[in-house]
Amino acid sequence: MKKGILAIVFVFVFSLSYSQWQSLYSPTSINLNESSFVDENTGYIAGGMAGANGIILKTDDGENFTDLNFPFTNQLNSICFVNNETGFVAGHDGFIAKTVDGGETWDMQNSYSYSQLNSIFFLDEDTGFVIGAGGYIYRTNNGGFTWNSVATNFYFQMNHIRFVGSETGYIAADYGNILKTIDGGLNWELIDTDATGNLFCVEFLNDDIGFACSTDGEILKTLNGGESWSVNSEVTSSALRYISFNSDEVFISGNNGIILRSDDFGETWEIEESNTISSLQSIVFPSFNKGFAFGLGGEIIKSECSVVFTSEREDKWSIFNSVLNIYPNPVYDVLNINFNTWTKESFYFQLFSITGEMVFYGKYESQENSDIHKTLNMGIMKRGIYILKVVTKEDVYTRKIEKM
Repeated sequence: MKKGILAIVFVFVFSLSYSQWQSLYSPTSINLNESSFVDENTGYIAGGMAGANGIILKTDDGENFTDLNFPFTNQLNSICFVNNETGFVAGHDGFIAKTVDGGETWDMQNSYSYSQLNSIFFLDEDTGFVIGAGGYIYRTNNGGFTWNSVATNFYFQMNHIRFVGSETGYIAADYGNILKTIDGGLNWELIDTDATGNLFCVEFLNDDIGFACSTDGEILKTLNGGESWSVNSEVTSSALRYISFNSDEVFISGNNGIILRSDDFGETWEIEESNTISSLQSIVFPSFNKGFAFGLGGEIIKSECSVVFTSEREDKWSIFNSVLNIYPNPVYDVLNINFNTWTKESFYFQLFSITGEMVFYGKYESQENSDIHKTLNMGIMKRGIYILKVVTKEDVYTRKIEKM
């Protein structure tokens, strides 16, 4: 029998105060299609358009972007870096290229395709996928030295590919189609959705919760690992192009400079002030407090946020086995974390500094009626205030930590 106890507590709540999106200087007027960041400040952006050479920009400080003078003429649609040195790009006419020196030099790879390639994604330096027009899926297990076609019976255009772990992956495609693999991309099954538009992007927050977006302004959401999808067509009529997560917040960018934000797992959406009317082809949050969006005409915009603390008294009945407890607090070295749950589910811990930087991430599994005990080495952290978040499928718990 579960016992309820009346708890009167002061809860420290933190929220993100976002600055408006501001334009940054762009060294190009060529369309910027996708970005890949390797840390908070270092990122690469790929682009191109008809009548212009492909382009790759790089930033080392999150403020200034330089043209790497990409040596090939192909329009670039997608980019993926797996570490500071190794990255891949894909684009029109079956084009794939690789760098192993942080973008200084690039070598073209043979995809054995002349199709438009829309999205490239690597699990590590060896295993990667590229997809595009005509329903083509290509896979490599040797860093792109060879690419092999994956046999499917699908012929519609495929637009975006992402994996959740090494075995489970998803593809967003035309006509509201989503494909899923559970064997590392060897076989793909078609998942029926009620979306009418072409799906440009698919991203997953964890194993279960995922989002997709379409040319008709539709926002798709799944809570069961893509087995079924709900469709929300009431937020906007603008084409939506890219999805990114900032902790447990969801951002979507699209045509006419639209940026949508949800802080309740897609239940409600707010429109951000982007201060641009350019189509925003991609959006990314390389750190907890810093975001970028890139678009047509070389558009680059940036937003930063600060952490705002409030405190409030809560008088409520709490069930003893769904409580997050931490001790000691203040802490000098080892922080003990007790998280009690009565359901079998996945959850994860996140620790943020006062500036919003994520300094720890851990994912765990719980059983029914289980008591989770974890320790966190705070001795390696600097003195100051930190925020611990525990994110489950339905709830987010926060605690303020003082490191001495």
